[in-house]
Parts: sequence; structure tokens; C-alpha cells
Amino acid sequence: MFDAVNSIERRYRAYVVREEGVEGSSPEAAAASAAATALARLHPEKAADFKTALDDYLKEPSATHGDVAKGMRLGELVAARVFDSRATDGATAVDPYRPRTQPAVYVPTATMVCPTWPTLRPFVIERPDRFRPGLRSPSPAPNGLPITTK
Repeated sequence: MFDAVNSIERRYRAYVVREEGVEGSSPEAAAASAAATALARLHPEKAADFKTALDDYLKEPSATHGDVAKGMRLGELVAARVFDSRATDGATAVDPYRPRTQPAVYVPTATMVCPTWPTLRPFVIERPDRFRPGLRSPSPAPNGLPITTK
């Protein structure tokens, strides 16, 4: 949604893609179409529901301004490119944890939520270690005192 609208308004650096030649497109239609396209790719079994909701939204006269058809095409294109860019980000990697044990010996394992996310390619920051300054390098806290970890 961000890259679709930003392709029209050109106010920020793109997350993945900034399309050219989209002047006059409806930003609302681009955002709504990008959302519907991404959701349909995440949940193909509900694609018809997302398409219906998109069509209903775009029928409201106050919902959009600009070229709606052009905005819809832009949203679909940008959503597909952003979606494809995350295909190999590591979010669905196989959990590498395998307990060392032998037959008939139970090793308790904790249920892990998103165990592969420490190696996930970040969405916004350049490197994951920049997100945890207290663990990697001292950084000043808002009050000016250094953050310490124990």
C-alpha cells in the first residue's frame, strides 16, 4: 500500500518499488487494490471475498479521486512486486532446532513462536543487530544515561 501511494505522491524513499508514469492515478484505488492483491496472495481461498470488498469500496463516490482504473492496476503491480520480494526473506524457513537424544529418552522442548525470525531479513532496518542496541553496543537512553543489560 505504501509503495503504491508513494509511486503517485513521490514523497518518500520506496520500500521496494516506485513505479513511473502513474500520474493522475487514484491513490485510494492504488492502496485498496494493493491491499486486496496482497491479501488474495496470502489467502487464495478468500480471493473472491477480497475482490468483492475492493469493488464495493471503489463504488463509493467519495472513496476515490483520480483515475481509478489506473490506480487499481498500479496497486496490483506494486503488491505483486512487494509480495515477491519477500518470498525468500527467511520467514518460512525450516526450524533448524533438533534436540540431541536417544530412543526412549524424552527431551522437553519449548514451543517456539517464529523460531526462524532471528535470521529473517528485516522489513525496514538494514540489519537486525541495529534493532537491539542494548545487546550489541551501548546506546544512550532517552534520559541520556547508557542502557545496561544484566
